[in-house]
Amino acid sequence: ILLPLIADAPLAQSFDLEASIRSSDYDSVSDRSTNYRFGANWVVNDQVKLRAAYSTGFRAPNIVELFSGAATGFPVVDVPCEMYGFHNTLTPTEVTNCMAAGYDGTAADEYGFAWQSAYTQNPPPPGTLDPEESTHLNLGIVVTPEAIEGLSLSLDYFQIEIDDFIALPSYNVIFRGCLASANQATEPACQFFDTGTTGFDGFFPDNATATLGNLGKVEEDGFDFGAEYIRLVDWGPVEQLEVSLTGAVLNERVESFPGLATLDRAGTAFQTEVYPELHWNTYVGLTGENWSAGWTMRFFDEADDLWRNPAVTDDAVAEDIFYHDLSGHYVFRGFTIRVGLDNVLDEDPPRFHNAFNVNSSPGTYDT
Repeated sequence: ILLPLIADAPLAQSFDLEASIRSSDYDSVSDRSTNYRFGANWVVNDQVKLRAAYSTGFRAPNIVELFSGAATGFPVVDVPCEMYGFHNTLTPTEVTNCMAAGYDGTAADEYGFAWQSAYTQNPPPPGTLDPEESTHLNLGIVVTPEAIEGLSLSLDYFQIEIDDFIALPSYNVIFRGCLASANQATEPACQFFDTGTTGFDGFFPDNATATLGNLGKVEEDGFDFGAEYIRLVDWGPVEQLEVSLTGAVLNERVESFPGLATLDRAGTAFQTEVYPELHWNTYVGLTGENWSAGWTMRFFDEADDLWRNPAVTDDAVAEDIFYHDLSGHYVFRGFTIRVGLDNVLDEDPPRFHNAFNVNSSPGTYDT
């Protein structure tokens, strides 16, 4: 439903309310899911618009999550016991547990390579996996100043919360939770390990097993921002100029598992998962009758290695980076030719200790 409430009033060129609802039923899960959305749009005048929305959502488990058998992966394990005497950040309990596993805090403890333990995912018992459920809040403003024709500015705050997140706890979460416990025999984090409750199989991190389920929660909030300027010009063969900026500021991304650790992933990097606190793209484009040329800049803020202590590695930070890309097209007698060159300055991808693929994150950075 779209409900226009005000029109052509002082400080309210228009004010509309929106509402929607959807009900879904899946044979694969027991519960019907009913989700809704409420929104409001307030056009103050030709230059200012305010917008807000609150909604709920869900994600039904997919076929792989519901019906696949056991599967084993080999995550990279960061062991804080390595050279703990150099960084001196462990609690007395953690030091005791490290010493019990054979570590003495010296450089002799270092593996010299990335250790990978086997982490087996058991399938959920039939009928136990529920949909993930989420809530979303968005508050925003759009400004189109009359003084600069063709310019549009926007700023939006977003807040997302996902409950009953379908996942296994991170191996490093359970490993460190077990290491920090003074009573490992009863510590929930220690019960995942295959050969005991210390987290170690001798000197090395133990293999572990967990059952897939609605085990986690994710909370994320931040700001999206944007600017766009489009202007018709008469610069010889150039007919239009376009300049745009889009980006996001990530305040927090908190992942939590009941009885285990809570992590804020904002500003961190681990293996292929990088969450910079700031990233943005800019685009400058020129367009003619049958051609266009564009220059894109991409920026990723630095991100700290999620687990590795900087005192015991040569690189615990994925440095911030600029990428420059060029692109263009030309139309000739019905043929369209497109050319692009990415990473013009040939920037090397940022490296950091716990990045297992080429010492970086190919999903985020150009390799």
